[in-house]
Amino acid sequence: MTSSGRTGGPADRETSSLCVGRRALEQGRLRAPSGSEDETVLVPSGRPAEEHEVAIVDADLTIAVGEGVVGEIWVASQSVARGYCSAS
Repeated sequence: MTSSGRTGGPADRETSSLCVGRRALEQGRLRAPSGSEDETVLVPSGRPAEEHEVAIVDADLTIAVGEGVVGEIWVASQSVARGYCSAS
Protein backbone atom coordinates (compact mmCIF):
# COMPACT_ATOMS: atom_id res chain seq x y z
CA MET A 1 0.00 0.00 0.00
CA THR A 2 1.43 3.38 -0.96
CA SER A 3 0.05 6.87 -0.91
CA SER A 4 1.37 9.89 -2.74
CA GLY A 5 2.49 13.01 -0.98
CA ARG A 6 5.08 15.74 -1.03
CA THR A 7 7.81 16.26 1.50
CA GLY A 8 11.15 18.02 1.19
CA GLY A 9 12.59 19.15 -2.14
CA PRO A 10 10.75 20.77 -5.04
CA ALA A 11 6.96 20.55 -5.00
CA ASP A 12 6.87 18.91 -8.44
CA ARG A 13 8.62 15.76 -7.14
CA GLU A 14 6.19 13.07 -5.99
CA THR A 15 7.05 10.71 -3.14
CA SER A 16 5.24 7.69 -1.73
CA SER A 17 4.85 6.25 1.75
CA LEU A 18 5.49 2.55 2.21
CA CYS A 19 3.50 0.10 4.34
CA VAL A 20 5.79 -2.59 5.81
CA GLY A 21 5.70 -5.40 8.34
CA ARG A 22 6.74 -4.21 11.79
CA ARG A 23 8.49 -7.48 12.78
CA ALA A 24 10.49 -7.59 9.57
CA LEU A 25 11.50 -3.96 10.07
CA GLU A 26 12.66 -4.73 13.62
CA GLN A 27 14.88 -7.45 12.09
CA GLY A 28 16.38 -5.00 9.62
CA ARG A 29 14.34 -6.02 6.56
CA LEU A 30 11.68 -4.29 4.49
CA ARG A 31 8.85 -6.65 3.63
CA ALA A 32 5.12 -6.38 3.05
CA PRO A 33 3.19 -7.12 6.25
CA SER A 34 1.86 -10.66 6.66
CA GLY A 35 -1.83 -11.17 7.38
CA SER A 36 -1.51 -11.25 11.16
CA GLU A 37 1.49 -8.94 11.47
CA ASP A 38 1.23 -5.37 12.66
CA GLU A 39 1.99 -2.97 9.88
CA THR A 40 3.72 0.36 10.04
CA VAL A 41 4.07 3.13 7.50
CA LEU A 42 7.41 4.62 6.48
CA VAL A 43 7.25 8.19 5.24
CA PRO A 44 10.03 9.62 3.07
CA SER A 45 11.75 12.88 3.87
CA GLY A 46 12.27 13.86 0.25
CA ARG A 47 14.96 13.26 -2.33
CA PRO A 48 18.52 14.50 -1.94
CA ALA A 49 19.78 17.40 -4.01
CA GLU A 50 21.98 16.44 -6.96
CA GLU A 51 25.18 17.63 -5.24
CA HIS A 52 24.65 15.26 -2.29
CA GLU A 53 25.95 11.70 -2.15
CA VAL A 54 23.66 9.45 -0.12
CA ALA A 55 24.22 5.82 0.87
CA ILE A 56 22.33 3.37 3.08
CA VAL A 57 25.05 1.66 5.10
CA ASP A 58 25.55 -1.12 7.65
CA ALA A 59 27.23 1.05 10.28
CA ASP A 60 29.04 -1.88 11.94
CA LEU A 61 30.54 -3.14 8.68
CA THR A 62 30.77 0.33 7.05
CA ILE A 63 29.49 -1.05 3.74
CA ALA A 64 26.46 -0.17 1.65
CA VAL A 65 23.48 -2.49 2.11
CA GLY A 66 21.29 -3.93 -0.63
CA GLU A 67 17.75 -3.02 -1.53
CA GLY A 68 15.22 -3.96 1.12
CA VAL A 69 17.79 -3.92 3.95
CA VAL A 70 17.59 -1.36 6.76
CA GLY A 71 20.70 0.72 7.43
CA GLU A 72 21.98 4.13 8.41
CA ILE A 73 21.65 7.04 6.02
CA TRP A 74 25.09 8.51 5.24
CA VAL A 75 25.32 11.85 3.45
CA ALA A 76 28.37 13.50 1.86
CA SER A 77 28.34 17.02 0.41
CA GLN A 78 30.03 20.39 0.66
CA SER A 79 27.01 21.46 2.73
CA VAL A 80 27.40 18.71 5.37
CA ALA A 81 28.19 20.30 8.73
CA ARG A 82 31.61 19.83 10.29
CA GLY A 83 31.48 16.97 12.79
CA TYR A 84 28.70 15.02 11.00
CA CYS A 85 29.90 11.40 11.10
CA SER A 86 33.48 12.58 11.71
CA ALA A 87 33.41 15.06 8.81
CA SER A 88 36.23 17.59 9.10
